[in-house]
Amino acid sequence: YRALMRKGFDPETSAKKWRASAHNLGNTLVQLGQQIGDAERLREAAKIYQELIDKTDDGTSETSKLKAMIVLANVTADLAMMTGERNDLEDAVKQYRAALATTDESEHKSQIAMLNTNLGATLADIAEIDSNEDIIQEAIDAYRTALELLTADEDRETWSMAQNNLGNALADLGHWTADAAHLQASLLAHEQALSARQKSEAPLLWAMSQTNLANALTRLGQLENDPDRLRSAIQHYRRPLDDGCERN
Repeated sequence: YRALMRKGFDPETSAKKWRASAHNLGNTLVQLGQQIGDAERLREAAKIYQELIDKTDDGTSETSKLKAMIVLANVTADLAMMTGERNDLEDAVKQYRAALATTDESEHKSQIAMLNTNLGATLADIAEIDSNEDIIQEAIDAYRTALELLTADEDRETWSMAQNNLGNALADLGHWTADAAHLQASLLAHEQALSARQKSEAPLLWAMSQTNLANALTRLGQLENDPDRLRSAIQHYRRPLDDGCERN
């Protein structure tokens, strides 16, 4: 793929073939980087996708450009998760926002919802570094924007992910600000996520939502000094454990 890009297909005279080879090279670098935990492979992939975006011309379809922008944002976010560097997280936020700024909602509603969900997750990672209330609120806004675009029937996976992440962000904000209203909103979001995550269909996601709901209940119970909330949290913590014991 590298040889084809450098010495083979010309990006001017064989644009489609060059772009296809670039996508293939970038995708393979991402897979290798993720499998062996090599951040430099992801950085190389990010450069290739940025080149694809930079070489966009009138002959490039909007779908092809959007695909490159989404992949670049996701690769940058994966890189940030691998390195733990705030600069990489902030770069991922810029990439997600750039993709959102060029996407037509009427034609790419599901992509915009996923972009907002991923943007929210990246913002939440930044906020957690120093318990930044303003940034976690930006994450909450991004999740809510995603949920305005989707229903559970249209895209259950993205919808439940946005609800789950919204619940976590609201729980963080409520914990940091000692605000029961945010924690109560967190409970509602986690209950919504659970409604779309059936144990029989997605046991790991179901268990994750049970635990996240329990975390929010614990925080609210501690804030309000409410033993009933804590008892309810214990029940939700136990459900994935009891289920695992039953299988064993």
